[in-house]
Amino acid sequence: MVKQQGGRETLSEGASQGASREKLGDSEALATHTAAILGAIRDTKTTLEAQIVTLAGDMGLLREDQRKLEDLMKETEDTLETTVPQVKHLNQGITFMGKEMWTLAIKLEDASSRSKHHNMPLVGVPEKLEGPSLELYIEDWLAEWYSVGGSPLEILCGICSQNSGNAPATWGTPSPHHCTTDELSKPGCDSPDGEEKQLL
Repeated sequence: MVKQQGGRETLSEGASQGASREKLGDSEALATHTAAILGAIRDTKTTLEAQIVTLAGDMGLLREDQRKLEDLMKETEDTLETTVPQVKHLNQGITFMGKEMWTLAIKLEDASSRSKHHNMPLVGVPEKLEGPSLELYIEDWLAEWYSVGGSPLEILCGICSQNSGNAPATWGTPSPHHCTTDELSKPGCDSPDGEEKQLL
């Protein structure tokens, strides 16, 4: 009986030890798994902390950029506040100058018309002439300015000859080489326009 009881006790103790070893193995596996999980958590925490630091730096840069943009916007608003009245003033000046140029153009056209109207050409009939005939008017005008007499053609011939250095001895006799009605453009006798400029 005792032996039998001892055998039973031995079997019972072996089973108990086997169960304990099994539980111990399970505990070690659980501890290893738990340690692995904790290590992964620590790695994740470290990574997140690094990312948080990076994000904080980026946020700081963004805030700095935002501040610069706000300053630039303020400067732009100040510039616009100053520029808008200047642009308005310039537009008013341009409008005024345009009106002045238009007025001056009208005055210039009027002055040019008056100049053409009042300029007394030596060749051709003026637009409007009151008083004596054209021939007498020219004779009087030439006599007043050059103190010579004779027909207008003779006087002009004398003037042309004098300008060319070949003044005839008698102003009343035209030079045979120029200043006839068909030869006013020969050397020594300027064209009507040129003679006008010299005389006037």
